[in-house]
Amino acid sequence: MRMSDTDKLQAEYVETYNKYMTLPDDSKELKALAKKLQELEETLTRRFLFESGYTLEKTGEFSIYVKGGQ
Repeated sequence: MRMSDTDKLQAEYVETYNKYMTLPDDSKELKALAKKLQELEETLTRRFLFESGYTLEKTGEFSIYVKGGQ
């Protein structure tokens, strides 16, 4: 992962968010933009956690983020 990739994702998130906020409530694009925002949010959150030293561990049916070195 490169920082430039993160910067591009953040820029895409901001652009999508701004577009979402300016659309009227009855717009047909709202659902698609909401889904895109959620996906970008999840991607940016995972990236932040991995860059901060967290790893994903499977525990039964679930996966949790655990701080590395513990």
